Amino acid sequence: MKNFQKLIFSLLSFVIFSSFLGMSASAAVFNTGENLFINENVLDDAYFVAGSADVKGDIFGDAYIAGGNVVISGNIQEDLVIVGGKVNIVGNVGGDVRVLGGQVSVFGNIGDDLVVAGGQVDVGKNSIIGGSLVASAGLITVDGEVKEDLRGIMGTLVLNGNIGRDVDIVVQDDISISYSAKVAGNFSYSSLIESKIPKNVVSGKVTFNQSEKKENSGNINSDLVMNKLLSYVSALIVLALFCAFFKNYMVKASEFAKQNVLKSMGIGVLALISCFMGGVLLMFTLVGIPFGMIAFVAGLIMIYFGKIFAAVWLGGYFGKFAGNKKLNEFTLFMWCALGLLAYYVVGVIPFVGWLTNAGAALVGIGMIVYMKIDYFKILKAKKLI
Repeated sequence: MKNFQKLIFSLLSFVIFSSFLGMSASAAVFNTGENLFINENVLDDAYFVAGSADVKGDIFGDAYIAGGNVVISGNIQEDLVIVGGKVNIVGNVGGDVRVLGGQVSVFGNIGDDLVVAGGQVDVGKNSIIGGSLVASAGLITVDGEVKEDLRGIMGTLVLNGNIGRDVDIVVQDDISISYSAKVAGNFSYSSLIESKIPKNVVSGKVTFNQSEKKENSGNINSDLVMNKLLSYVSALIVLALFCAFFKNYMVKASEFAKQNVLKSMGIGVLALISCFMGGVLLMFTLVGIPFGMIAFVAGLIMIYFGKIFAAVWLGGYFGKFAGNKKLNEFTLFMWCALGLLAYYVVGVIPFVGWLTNAGAALVGIGMIVYMKIDYFKILKAKKLI
């Protein structure tokens, strides 16, 4: 408990995904720990969450990894999904690779597509991507070979390798292409200024589309990303506090929501209606104005905490809370952090993501109300009220 509380306060300086160590011979693996060193093979799917993860063993299924520092030295037979700060993929991957990270380096071969979003993305000289490279990055360097297309939005592109088909990109700053690079198809790019494309590099047609200069657009985008990051960090801290000090209640609320999804959502809807409609009615009377304001504030607080409890609900699907004797505060937080990440990632999708998150938040609000009612019943049973 004390060690976990220390972890909570470390979250005040930065968001951390801590870890789990897993090795299995016959089934999917998902375990937790502060540092992961996976040296044995996994014959099925693997799920790792780590502050630092070093995967040297081969995984014969899909691999899902979240961590601050992730190194993949072994081979992944199927798909690889990583959310991390610094990501290094040295081994080979048989299927698709999807990465969200700060600094992403690929030195191995990828059988199909590489879809990546990061600050800096590097594809090594000896790397071969069997499908397309789809990227959103500040700086992307391609020294290796991409068998199909290169597509995406980036600040700067450095191309020294080969692209097997077309290039279709939006560039904010600059394009640097060496004379040794090769593009087998067309090269289409949008940018504020036209870049110099060396002769004989592009086999097809080169098309330049001049972007309109938008004042402060870069600042607006960076501010939006920063706001989302700060929102996630603050929510993660609050989530950690709840997991540390109210573990049993969080588990109980999660199980209630899993078994009563529509009921939880309905309770959430009624709670919000009560707060805001009740607040409006109270504001019509002079005496009721303070109470109406309190009702509005209570509704806003419930909306915020709704996403926290939605993460707990989603985390309950990733991990088995009820009856798990090995479940401690730290492990509960790891599962719930995964649920919170899912909540934020889905929320990026226009309309559908917003609608999905609204529904999840309503379930979370229903969980809050359920916990309050349950706590009231306990106090009444003990004749404390």
